[in-house]
Amino acid sequence: MATQYPYERAPALDIGDRVVAAEHLGGFLRPQVRSGTRGVITARTPDGQFLVAFVNGRSHSVTAAQLLLLDLYGPR
Repeated sequence: MATQYPYERAPALDIGDRVVAAEHLGGFLRPQVRSGTRGVITARTPDGQFLVAFVNGRSHSVTAAQLLLLDLYGPR
């Protein structure tokens, strides 16, 4: 289950975290990554964004607000 946080209270995302796209990315009429697509954070850019490799083979530079942290362990 994915957990969405307000931008101000987003947990610290790090390289290797599994995430889900919270919105369509990469195009207006034909997005390259649809919302709900899973991915892994592979790097941080100098401007504070994250480079995410998605399961459909695409990589995108996104902000924390465009990602949902994938909760693999369920509610605690």
